Amino acid sequence: MQKHFEVPDSLIPNEYHIVKNKGVLGLEYYEDKYTTLLQDHEKKLRVFPSMKPSGRVEAIQLSQVMDAMLEKVGFNEDTEQQFKGETQMHHLLDIVKKEQDIYNIVFHELIRQISVDCAERGELLAKIRERYVSLLDYIPRHLNSMHNEIMMQRVLDRQLIMELFVFQNAVEKLNSELGELRERDRMVAKTIEKTQMELTGALLDAQKNANMLDEYHQLYELQRKRLIAQVNTLTQEKDWWNEAAYSLALKVIEEQSLKLVHDLQISEKLWVKIAQHFAVVLGTKDAEDQSKLQEITEQWRKQMTKFTKNLENAEELSQETRKRVLSGFKKWHNYLSEKIASPHGIKSFAKDKLYELINDLKDWHEMITQDYARYEGSLFLITQEELLDMVQLQHVWTDLSLTLFDRHRWSANEKMPEEIAMQELNSTVSALSKNYTIRLTGENGTAWYIMKLQDMLESCRVKFDYANMEDIGLIEFDLLTLNEQFPTLVQLLQDAINLAETPQTEESRKNKETYISLQLGDVIQKMQGWLLALFKMIIHMDTKLTQQILIVQSEMSHLLVDILLQMVHDPVANLKKKHFTTLSYPDTPAKLEKKALMVASQLNILSTQIYGWCRDIVEGFVKTRTALLLEDPDNDLKDLEKLKVESTEWINICELLLSEMKQQPVQLLSSRSDDAQSQISLTRDLCAACLRNSATKILGMSDSELSVLMPGEKESTDGPMTIESFQHSAVQVVGNVTETGESSQIFKSSENTDRAEGMRDFEDQSLGIEESHTLHSPSKSILKFIGEDTNIHEKDLKEAAVPVLKVDINAVVPIHPKSVKAFEEMVAMGMLQQQLM
Repeated sequence: MQKHFEVPDSLIPNEYHIVKNKGVLGLEYYEDKYTTLLQDHEKKLRVFPSMKPSGRVEAIQLSQVMDAMLEKVGFNEDTEQQFKGETQMHHLLDIVKKEQDIYNIVFHELIRQISVDCAERGELLAKIRERYVSLLDYIPRHLNSMHNEIMMQRVLDRQLIMELFVFQNAVEKLNSELGELRERDRMVAKTIEKTQMELTGALLDAQKNANMLDEYHQLYELQRKRLIAQVNTLTQEKDWWNEAAYSLALKVIEEQSLKLVHDLQISEKLWVKIAQHFAVVLGTKDAEDQSKLQEITEQWRKQMTKFTKNLENAEELSQETRKRVLSGFKKWHNYLSEKIASPHGIKSFAKDKLYELINDLKDWHEMITQDYARYEGSLFLITQEELLDMVQLQHVWTDLSLTLFDRHRWSANEKMPEEIAMQELNSTVSALSKNYTIRLTGENGTAWYIMKLQDMLESCRVKFDYANMEDIGLIEFDLLTLNEQFPTLVQLLQDAINLAETPQTEESRKNKETYISLQLGDVIQKMQGWLLALFKMIIHMDTKLTQQILIVQSEMSHLLVDILLQMVHDPVANLKKKHFTTLSYPDTPAKLEKKALMVASQLNILSTQIYGWCRDIVEGFVKTRTALLLEDPDNDLKDLEKLKVESTEWINICELLLSEMKQQPVQLLSSRSDDAQSQISLTRDLCAACLRNSATKILGMSDSELSVLMPGEKESTDGPMTIESFQHSAVQVVGNVTETGESSQIFKSSENTDRAEGMRDFEDQSLGIEESHTLHSPSKSILKFIGEDTNIHEKDLKEAAVPVLKVDINAVVPIHPKSVKAFEEMVAMGMLQQQLM
């Protein structure tokens, strides 16, 4: 679109134009070649500026106009102008610009007036005016730039002055700090000088002390070498004396025929060796079980961590799907509600929107169906099997832990703190597994809500899938029904979202049961603490068992030494105390019995505990070796049985020795279990071959010669000879010797009587009949037999028979205390019989 530009008639403002007085002037006629044109004077009133040659009047008028314009601008040469700009320079530039505009107007008018008379003169003046204008324009610009530079310089100077002030303050501060540092340096110099003097004195003292320390060190080294030599000498001497004492003790035992003491020592050594062996076996098995337990718990931790992560990912994906479906429900419910509330109603529902709603219903149904597949199907079964595997791992570590607890329990009713902690841990783990099961199966109500939602969506989808799109009325009815169902759908889905991570069943919520939130990290940390406590307890118990074995060994050795000193003690030396000036005086039989009671109790308890703890382990070894067809698979089981046998044997021998010392029966254990006695009898039966070999060595006969003594009897090939058969053979041998007249012997076996009657009744009850054999000799008849003390004794078979008074029988002079008692009873019975007759 073109714009019309109008060129003004004059550059002089309108208020300065000079017009004619319309009240004086009339019409003027302008003659033309063809007509006469009458014009109004109001349209031709302007006489300044005019295109006619100018005169003085127009110059004066122009001067007056210029003065008026300058006065209007505010320029007055006589009075000082007030500043209106930011600075004096800005005000001056503003005045100069305005004056320049006025001068341009006046110059333009003068040039116009002159150009009327002479165009060249006017053109020259115009050129000069343009030069002056450009010059005057350059001056303000230059002044403005100079002013800006001056202002910038002033700002820079001001900043430099500020920095100078800051620098001056910093210099003053540094001067003050320098003064303080100088003062401090002076004080430190004094302190250093003083410290240097003290250090010089300390160095002198240290040098003196170092010299003295070197001397002391040399003395210490000499003393240490001397003491080491003495210790080595004493240790060697101690070892020599120990070996000598041990050798002397063996010689004394052999010389004094103290076979029971020797057997006591052998039982002690065997028991200690077997106990230490099974302590090592127990520790090794504990280490293996600890490793298995750690592997099982680590496997459970990894599987449970992976299971938790997968479950949380599945729940998070389900939550996102449900929220997306929920937002779709709300969007379409709002849209349908707005359409129903509109003036046109549901009829304004467009077909493209209807198809979009149908597609959304299909998508919602598929999404909800996929979400419900979490609670059934193959994936659900696989996940449930993983959870059951972790529950099985829990049962495995529980059984293994109970085995470890039973292996280190000193009493049946004892409950260890670690066992209580394990029960609490199992309760926590079971609660965690139950929570995961509820969340996995949807028993918290989520599965029911999703299933209900799926059924409703399927019903809505089927309606729209088989609906006739041309039937507007039916479509409107279905849309209204769907809009009414949307609040129910929203509520069902919202409840499913809220209950997704709640591990509480509907029944628990109705009963208002308390719910404790369980985190897998807390359960794992609790498990690690329990494992550390359990391993620490096992190590402590194994160490304690080793220490108990060493303590019992020490007590048994001390008791053996005390018994040996008591049995070989010289009564005269005992009164004068010649041999016990430096050693402790031998204990009395009562004190020995008290010590033996304590040692026997500890020995029995420890043997029983080791037997119970290692029984299952050894049986496992036997099964493994039997399956591998190894040689002698039950060797460890025999050693374990031998542990109790040696313990009981040691106690029995100790009872015999103490009974002989006190001359009355001594029982160290208040009661013996039938099981222990049966185990001892079984082991003795198994060792019958050993007894037979001992008998052949004692009699100096071979097995064939021993069988010759039993005419018509030979050793059974079914197995080794038992103790009963060996005793029966001895009785037959004695009978044969008596019948031939080569020797005679009365072989008696007293029946068991009450323990209160004497020590020998107790010994006969334990040992049974004396095992005896006769040795054929052409010169004399001597019977060698094994006595109650298991030593070998000799007895002359040709003892003179002594007639019993008032009884018509002859008897051998009794020697054994029990025989003496029986002889006295026989005499008393004969006297009573004579009196009755």
